[in-house]
Amino acid sequence: MGLVVLNFDLLIGDYTASPCYETTASVGHEIFEVDCENAMTLGDFVNGLNECIDIVKNDELCKIALSTFEATYSLNLSQAEKDNILQNINVPCGGDQDEFDEEVKVLYLGIKLNLDDDQKAWLQNHQDILDDIFTYQINNTYPSEALNYFIWAMKNHGNNLDFYTDGYDLWTKDDGYSPPNSNFIEILDSYVPTINPSIYTPLTNTGFREGHEYNPPDIIPDDLRHGYNGDCKLLSKIPPRIELCDDSEEVLLGHFKALLLNPLLNRDLQNVATDYYNNWILGIGGNYFNKELNDYVLTNSHTINTVKDFGKYLNDELKKVNGKIDEVNWNDFKSNYVPKYSEGELHTGLQILINDTEIMYVYSFDDFNFNSNTKEWIGTFYFQTFDNFGMDKKDLLKSQNVPYFGKGFASWWLLQHSRNNIPFRTELRQVFKIKGNLNK
Repeated sequence: MGLVVLNFDLLIGDYTASPCYETTASVGHEIFEVDCENAMTLGDFVNGLNECIDIVKNDELCKIALSTFEATYSLNLSQAEKDNILQNINVPCGGDQDEFDEEVKVLYLGIKLNLDDDQKAWLQNHQDILDDIFTYQINNTYPSEALNYFIWAMKNHGNNLDFYTDGYDLWTKDDGYSPPNSNFIEILDSYVPTINPSIYTPLTNTGFREGHEYNPPDIIPDDLRHGYNGDCKLLSKIPPRIELCDDSEEVLLGHFKALLLNPLLNRDLQNVATDYYNNWILGIGGNYFNKELNDYVLTNSHTINTVKDFGKYLNDELKKVNGKIDEVNWNDFKSNYVPKYSEGELHTGLQILINDTEIMYVYSFDDFNFNSNTKEWIGTFYFQTFDNFGMDKKDLLKSQNVPYFGKGFASWWLLQHSRNNIPFRTELRQVFKIKGNLNK
């Protein structure tokens, strides 16, 4: 018996067989391999054919079940989404619709949230969470980024879903910052330099935020001071933070580390947070530079806005001197473009590790060029920013009662002001080549 092509019509219910050299059979609209050459008996041949028919029937039942799923949840899946789900469904169709629906929910969320296989498997084993996440997704209760974050955090760090949804408003709050109309400033290139800019003379700086002047040994801001005489009366009794006063330094360090690695506060920068902690343990103070952190900050929207703000202010000053940068009066330069990593950054790790910054210095690479005909200018600038990684009284009173922070902030303050742990200054370095136009 030779190889055979089968043309089967489920609606009519008959087939024709003809000798050929193909290795496949066409059943309905599907193509299947039929090993007819090795079918030694007619029974073997019929069994193979019946398997093909069962597959087609199941496929049709799956399509019907998927249509029922769509109607139940008022969804309108694209053809590509339907194909993806039907190709990956692992439960029998035509049986328990609820079982089918739960399987499809996982596949649907996998498409919408770009979940990997481990995340989908985890959802299958956590039915209540699956149902809640699915409901949030189809009702647009939270953006996809937030839902993806909830899954990641619960899978890797525990806690229930309410813990993260309750904190959603906290890590997406608006800090009220309104940047100027600086979209016309173009960024042509950027990178993190390895060379400290101390060999240059800064064009300008933003000035320190009020109360954060730093000129040791005469002037040291409160969040960089340290010692043994911290007043434990500042710690709240409800919740009971004041009890931490009697805890060992080891216990306090445990709370502090947990704060830095809290998944609600830090999704993207876990390795950086660990390095922060290790640098804190060293107790050397001074300036601290982390390449991974700087690479992350380089493309952050707050960094981009800060650079564009600088470009906008520079553009305004260049208009006064017809594009001659050597004649710009840097003393008149606006200084409120210091970067803030607070709005929407709590979950990324930037708010807990940096938040507000203290001062920014700007240096020029002496490649500034101005075209008097087009009024366009191009220049490369080095931005050096410092942030104090330490706690002051204001930070303590504001943060120690926030439940998502646990005992971390109170422990941090005690370590610094009652256990003489030495804080440090985080240094950020970025080089940006930017373009502006005096006609804008």
